[in-house]
Amino acid sequence: MAKAKRGDIRHGNLVAGAAADNQGILIGWEGRHERTRARLFELAAQANIPREWMPAAKEPTVQLSRAVQAAAGGAYNCEQEKKKDRQVPEAREWRSRWMLVRRSTDGLPTAGGRFGEIALVVTLYTDTGEPELVFDTEDTELRDTVEREFRSRVDDALYTASDITKWIGEVVRLRLDGVRYGGNWYVPRSSRTIAETLCEVLREDGWGKNWMNPPLPIATSAQLSMGIAIALQEEVDDVMEEFLRLRKMAQDDGRKDVGETGASNMMVRLRFVGERIVGFSHLMGEENTQGCRNRIHDAMVELDGILGAHDFDKEWHAIVEGRQAKGVHDPAGDFL
Repeated sequence: MAKAKRGDIRHGNLVAGAAADNQGILIGWEGRHERTRARLFELAAQANIPREWMPAAKEPTVQLSRAVQAAAGGAYNCEQEKKKDRQVPEAREWRSRWMLVRRSTDGLPTAGGRFGEIALVVTLYTDTGEPELVFDTEDTELRDTVEREFRSRVDDALYTASDITKWIGEVVRLRLDGVRYGGNWYVPRSSRTIAETLCEVLREDGWGKNWMNPPLPIATSAQLSMGIAIALQEEVDDVMEEFLRLRKMAQDDGRKDVGETGASNMMVRLRFVGERIVGFSHLMGEENTQGCRNRIHDAMVELDGILGAHDFDKEWHAIVEGRQAKGVHDPAGDFL
């Protein structure tokens, strides 16, 4: 803010955020309206958002079953293979598998047999993020029909306002290193451009309301440092709330506690938050960083009963090294 004598603060003399140009920004919105998956991909392309940042397809197993049924018409029977019936292990984990079987000429099955010849086998994989169909068939027309029906249903799936708000939040936190700040998000200078572009593209498309438009530049201050520290400690609390939920489910099922796999997943999430704490340490200052570090320590102690005792100092050192390889934010909001 430019210095001004009392009485000199007139229109044009005082501009919110003017002193914070080229620093971090605050973004915010309220969700409103639905969008199809296809439309979200179009908007993301306008904002130069990579495809791997996009929300997961909705109910791909359901969409495949509907696609197979639509392609079957009156000429084929649809049969689903169950994983428990699979005798030979497969190298790749699949989600769903269907067969289209040609009906016999008399429409009657043989004893213990199928109605007719298998015309197509389609397997759904989701291990690469986007749903992928793999076919075993010589009938290219039938294959194309199933593929087309499936893609159409996946693309036409509607994402609610809350779905899209959740997705934007995930992009901001996981991809842009943003931090929740009250009802808004703080995005550091290093990634503010893509955040601004994404918000602008969605706003111009008519999605959402009450956008912080334009995003508000925000200078480093004691209040900002404290706000970031509080938000990061709440991220630790969110992980532990999920852990307690899993613990209650285990006890309700008659198990003593969460298994090692579940506890290990919680530890991975805590390490990720730990890296974010290190990343913002230059902005938060020593005291706030120590408070966040203590919160991570207490959370990891909870998991030690399942995973075995950790040397927290070594754990934290590994977290620091992992984050420093990516860069940490300096007080101006950029990366060191």
